[in-house]
Amino acid sequence: PRACEGAVARGWADEACGPEDAAFRAFVEGPCELVVVATPVGAVDDYFRKLAEWGYGGVITDVVSTKAHILAAAAELLPCPRNYVPGHPMAGSEQSGIDGARDDLFTGSNWILCPDEATVPEHFQKLHELVCGMDARVVSLRREDHDAAVAIVSHVPHMVASSLVQLA
Repeated sequence: PRACEGAVARGWADEACGPEDAAFRAFVEGPCELVVVATPVGAVDDYFRKLAEWGYGGVITDVVSTKAHILAAAAELLPCPRNYVPGHPMAGSEQSGIDGARDDLFTGSNWILCPDEATVPEHFQKLHELVCGMDARVVSLRREDHDAAVAIVSHVPHMVASSLVQLA
């Protein structure tokens, strides 16, 4: 609820509600063309089940940092897995949720999209335009390579920094 209130208060959304709200379901079943899954990995399955139950047929992407689980869940739970294009913006700070949000969060950042041979080309194009519209750069990466690449680029520097702090 605090994230919804904050998004509306900051003018980033006209309306906001949680997934248990009837308005959320009505929107997904109605005019919604894009779903961005922005949850912890443990909540992904519940959202995919809801989308399947509600008959959602639009484009789905995510901002989850690791792909192994979400790829398996998409293949198993979504009625049309080819509508899912994995994504991962390489932006953010030590803050999470609405506390880490800001207008220019994605400006100049890389945003990984992971299409495969089954990806609907128009879906990839729409996401590419959306990402570029936020002044981020699209990096296309094979799904199989995502987690290893992110581990090197993102997680290793944190491990090194932590080790240096311990050493000092």
